[in-house]
Amino acid sequence: MIRAVIDTNVLASGIFWKGTPLKIIEAWADGKIKLIVSGEILIEYERVLTILNKKAQLKNFDEILELINLNAELVNPVAFTRPVCRDKDDDKFLATALGGNAPYIVTGDDDLLVLDGHHGLKIMKPKIFLGELK
Repeated sequence: MIRAVIDTNVLASGIFWKGTPLKIIEAWADGKIKLIVSGEILIEYERVLTILNKKAQLKNFDEILELINLNAELVNPVAFTRPVCRDKDDDKFLATALGGNAPYIVTGDDDLLVLDGHHGLKIMKPKIFLGELK
């Protein structure tokens, strides 16, 4: 099982728009991925997904949030002394990956993608990550 931090944009895309991000969610559901989160990431997931769901009105929305909360591994992120990402709001994904010994961050965010290799982390787009699962 691969330990990975999934950026909010990938999770939301998989839930609301399908495609490659949905395949990542399915891999998580199949036990191929261990979703690593922090409290801060869970808060962001819920905030963003709730906003998107106001338009989509998924029937099982509450169940989706509950599954994430129950099946993701909650870890304590490392603390950075100064911002690492160009967008300091993205530091939470790096800090969580490092705190949770998750070698992968899956994202479509260029501010994170440019940090591939930071502290040995593999930061990659969903399609490339799927290739790692095979």
